[in-house]
Amino acid sequence: MLIYQTVIYTGAAIVFSGSIIQIQVRRRRVGPLERVSKSQETSYRTPVEVKIKLTPTHWSTKTMATMELVVGSSTFQAKLKNSLIGGIIGSEFYFNAPDTIIPVSNEPSTFNNGRAWIVIRGKQAEKDIELALWRAEGGLAIWNSLVGAGAITEGVGYSH
Repeated sequence: MLIYQTVIYTGAAIVFSGSIIQIQVRRRRVGPLERVSKSQETSYRTPVEVKIKLTPTHWSTKTMATMELVVGSSTFQAKLKNSLIGGIIGSEFYFNAPDTIIPVSNEPSTFNNGRAWIVIRGKQAEKDIELALWRAEGGLAIWNSLVGAGAITEGVGYSH
């Protein structure tokens, strides 16, 4: 029984350590944009719900509801309201606005009764990433703040 417990605990420690290392490597690659984003004066801040696109055709079924959008003069970030936890688990997303596209989309509304989402396409640590942001009220304000920071629009604009 003791050997079994030792193997289980050792395996869990290895998995946990590997996860922490991957998160820290990602943070190192994102670091320069994170520093620029944090150094800019905040022009807009609001709580949002966020979904992540996992594959070209599938969005996460889980909605991260404790996040906020923070927009600066040329960058923006979607992060957990508790930045300590977000930094540890890797749920912080930083974008350079001029390199980011915000198409008009109802994706991933199939999970949420027709909500109008604002989809953000950009790079995170040199990898393509798509996030979908939603807020019950203030979608137009979110859209306008992203455009004001320099995000590239695709389509006619936000109309919900």
